Amino acid sequence: PPQFRLPATMTPLDYRLGQTITLRGYAIEPAADATRLTLYWQAADFPRADYSVFVHALDGDGAIIAQSDGPPAAVPTWCWIPGEVVADERLLAAPGGGEIAVDGKIAVGVYDPQTGARLPVSPPTGDDRIILSEDDR
Repeated sequence: PPQFRLPATMTPLDYRLGQTITLRGYAIEPAADATRLTLYWQAADFPRADYSVFVHALDGDGAIIAQSDGPPAAVPTWCWIPGEVVADERLLAAPGGGEIAVDGKIAVGVYDPQTGARLPVSPPTGDDRIILSEDDR
């Protein structure tokens, strides 16, 4: 069943992606041989397309050191209803396995897998991606 509450333990954010999706927050925790990132998306309206999410762990120079791309959670975006909160869990492993250093940054965004076009982020960010960093926590 759809969820409509955000967890109190997440780091709050408020970014709109396109007209129908909002990134409301995230949580990062260590996992066996990886870092677990949970993104909390909320439908602002009925998404009319099947979008994918990209998550890129970045090193100090901005190079991608780990990534997770694909549909958010087990619920396709076109099934979301206004107000619904979707927890999207991603595991990021460093090259050769292991946790990603949490002092690095993580870039997140939503795109159309048919065209590769990213949804515009509001408030505007560079390259239509949201950077999660230590400063948020």
